[in-house]
Amino acid sequence: PPSARTRPKNSLTDPSLMLGLGPLAAFLLAGVLVSSRDSIGTTNVALLIVLVVVVAATADRAAGVVTALVAALSYNFFHTEPYQSLRISDGGDILTVSLLIVIGLVVSEISARARTAIKASTRHGDAERALERSTELLDGGASVPEMWDPIRDDLIRLMRTRAAQNLDGDRPSFLGAGAYHRSVPSIVPYLVSRSEFMTAYT
Repeated sequence: PPSARTRPKNSLTDPSLMLGLGPLAAFLLAGVLVSSRDSIGTTNVALLIVLVVVVAATADRAAGVVTALVAALSYNFFHTEPYQSLRISDGGDILTVSLLIVIGLVVSEISARARTAIKASTRHGDAERALERSTELLDGGASVPEMWDPIRDDLIRLMRTRAAQNLDGDRPSFLGAGAYHRSVPSIVPYLVSRSEFMTAYT
């Protein structure tokens, strides 16, 4: 199966697209809502901007964080007194701006964890289906030579899937800050998450 780097990126949920579209949408929406601020109230304005933050956060963690920051600054600039300034004179507005950032951070983290859990579940499901196919062959009375090719193909497919997850060389290196370029093979989290390694009896 193609890795995340080779998949076509034409969806609104694509991380790289949302990283640019999310902040832009938050800024434009905050500006457009200036004319409706008095009629719908600043609370509803904030809720509408939060929707943009949530959509961006569900697509990608970085997009959610950046969109939340831009949304908070845009709300502050357009909808808090003094208007068209980054100064805030009301305590309630400070709370609203802070909540915009917090919501973006929280939703981004929850969505990232959910995506990780889904990927892990998919990987385990692939292994279980391969085991089921081998069991069906064995129950059908297949000989060892007849079972060899399907089992080999399943193992090669699973290992290629794991290997594709190792393509992650774009992370920045913060030399001197305790974080360095390192590579953890994708097979390691898979192995240590197996139930036989997570019990007190092994």
